[in-house]
Amino acid sequence: MHELKKWKRRCPISKWDLVFPKLNGRPQYRKDRWRTLDRAVRNANAKTTDQSKKLPRRTIHSLRHSFGSIHLMNGTPIPEVSAMLGHSNVSITLAIYSNFVPKMPTDSANKFASVIFKQTQRQIKRRNRPELKCPFNPVAFHENRCPNHATGHFWTTFIR
Repeated sequence: MHELKKWKRRCPISKWDLVFPKLNGRPQYRKDRWRTLDRAVRNANAKTTDQSKKLPRRTIHSLRHSFGSIHLMNGTPIPEVSAMLGHSNVSITLAIYSNFVPKMPTDSANKFASVIFKQTQRQIKRRNRPELKCPFNPVAFHENRCPNHATGHFWTTFIR
């Protein structure tokens, strides 16, 4: 903030109270910034003869998308990126940039399974039964059927 205040003091005084005015204090036009960027890219490209080192032409809008995309790909929280881009709602950011949000593998299936199996363990302890083990999966806890097998085999009938 300190730097911004120093910058503001150096800006020409005008009735619009602009942060980035022209030298005469009047508002800047969008096309002026586009032309400045385009001119800078052309000047940089003129200095090199190697085609692989030449910069592609970019617009201010493409730089904005690059800014948002890079932030999201590197894990910046979506509400923070949305605020930086000036979106009124996070859903706007998600609609535009959802393909840049990393698809991180989560542990949700294991968490869900641990909740279910903890209940099973509690139910076994409440009934004061000995802990039963499945002959096909000796680590699994059971109540008449094995929750770890898709077939749901009733293994206790074979043991009794």
